[in-house]
Amino acid sequence: MQSASYKKDKKVDSGEVLVTRFKQLKADIESFKLKPVYVLMGAEGYFLDLISDMFERLIPDDGFKEFNFNVLYGKDATAEDVISIARSYPMMADRRVLILKEAQQFKDWEKLATYIQKPVDTTVLVLVHRNGAIDGKKKWAKDILNGPRVEVFESVRLNENRIVEWIITHFKRHRIKVDSKAAYVLYELIGSDMSRLYNEIEKMVISLPPNSEVRVEEITGSVGMSKEYSPFDLQSALINRNKDRAYRIMHFFSKPPAVEQLPVIIATLYSFFCKIAMFHRLASSGKIRSKNDAFKFFRVYDMEEFIRATKVYDFYKCKQVIHLLHITDLKYKGVDSGTADKAALLKELIYHILH
Repeated sequence: MQSASYKKDKKVDSGEVLVTRFKQLKADIESFKLKPVYVLMGAEGYFLDLISDMFERLIPDDGFKEFNFNVLYGKDATAEDVISIARSYPMMADRRVLILKEAQQFKDWEKLATYIQKPVDTTVLVLVHRNGAIDGKKKWAKDILNGPRVEVFESVRLNENRIVEWIITHFKRHRIKVDSKAAYVLYELIGSDMSRLYNEIEKMVISLPPNSEVRVEEITGSVGMSKEYSPFDLQSALINRNKDRAYRIMHFFSKPPAVEQLPVIIATLYSFFCKIAMFHRLASSGKIRSKNDAFKFFRVYDMEEFIRATKVYDFYKCKQVIHLLHITDLKYKGVDSGTADKAALLKELIYHILH
């Protein structure tokens, strides 16, 4: 959240202050410390949705909500539509709320900027701009973002460490314990989509009593992975150069329905080997000299195993593995795949990594 003199904070990019700003804005909304205009923008839609819902709940469902709450969509709305509603008085209420969703598709910014310079006090106008921030180089954008009565909230994608911390905290809100390994596995299997992570956690906690503890097994089972083997078991076998175990797991994942997990296996291994390659880059530049230094840069499933992997796979081997994973991903998507099926692609991938 920013005040009238909007200036992008570099710290937001790493997620260091995003959650703090979200909490502050939430507190302001709940205590009715409101501005006439809010610009919600950014690549991470999860926080935009939460804040947008909070503004909608400002108007009670007392029979007059249909008169005092409006939603427009950027693709269809004009500046005249927005300004006309924003300047109309609320009915039997202190304020009205107008949300312009999908504002990244809105075309009439210059005209809307004139209203935003002098907004009315009885309307809360919320602009929800998804898939990135407004281009602040344009004059109308500067007028809007630096408007004297405008609050700007930029929702950037959190980095890996912040997402894992958020997962642990969100389980804790439900009085459920989850260790960092299990949280990391959930992140690796679902990815950085906060909405998907939120839905997966909510699905899990429904069936768990308070003070339960979530382990890796519960995470993999919840997202549809086999309790017998997971991509992390395959990863561990490759790290330890345990060919018998690697081939055993490979054959397991070569059969239905486990073979459908090939995209997850590719993504898991790709993420891991990219981290090993990055480790070697940092080590060669003197930024990593010990295992403790590695903790500053990486959050992994098992740090001991990660350090062991850096000794088994040097930077150039990592590049080869990453290339193999890239080719396998392309073939899985139908590029130069020939007659190879999913099982054949997996077998070819594991064979080449081990040899």
